[in-house]
Amino acid sequence: MEHQKNERTEFIKALLQETAEARWSLEISPSSELGCEVFQQLSPLFVAVTWLGNMNLEKPISDIAGIALAKKITQCNFPVLFHLCGRNISRRKMMEILDYLKRCKVRNLLALQGDWAHVLETDDTKCDFPYASDLVLFIKTHYPDDFSVGVAGYPDCHPHSRSLEEDLKYLKLKVSNGAGFIITQASFDYDCLEAFADNCKKHDINVPIVPGFLIIKSY
Repeated sequence: MEHQKNERTEFIKALLQETAEARWSLEISPSSELGCEVFQQLSPLFVAVTWLGNMNLEKPISDIAGIALAKKITQCNFPVLFHLCGRNISRRKMMEILDYLKRCKVRNLLALQGDWAHVLETDDTKCDFPYASDLVLFIKTHYPDDFSVGVAGYPDCHPHSRSLEEDLKYLKLKVSNGAGFIITQASFDYDCLEAFADNCKKHDINVPIVPGFLIIKSY
């Protein structure tokens, strides 16, 4: 049976706000060979597709593995959350990527700075999108109604932040710039996740928060 998608709820922010029941999503890498049949059996709320380092920068956009996979899953009528890392991408290239994703009907983006290990330029002034907040603002300025944008949250504090208070200040900036939901880094401490959610409320960060989990394969 083909998964039915309501056009009104293809945006993840709306999906999160419209259901009170416990739901789950699935994150896969561009190398995944999972097909539509698997998604239909698992029936996740959405499928997240990750970005792979710098190997994408010189390829034609349609040949970028993650974008090709996101397009394929969208054609299966499942909402896709595409991870988009801005630090190494120029404004011109970003506009081309966003235009292509829009044509492919990929409607959800996770705006990220990118893994620092893959950063090509350490000088912020030489980057069009030095931080995720800059990318969020760019997307919502140029594509205000085309994408639902999420951002990462760090219950244990971002490794580059000097304190949790500073980290929450930057998270609030991302939300103020237009982010509609937060997905946390994986945490194995429920109390830490609960404290993070409480701290978000105290800082007037009032968007849906999706906890991130990793499946433990062994211990």
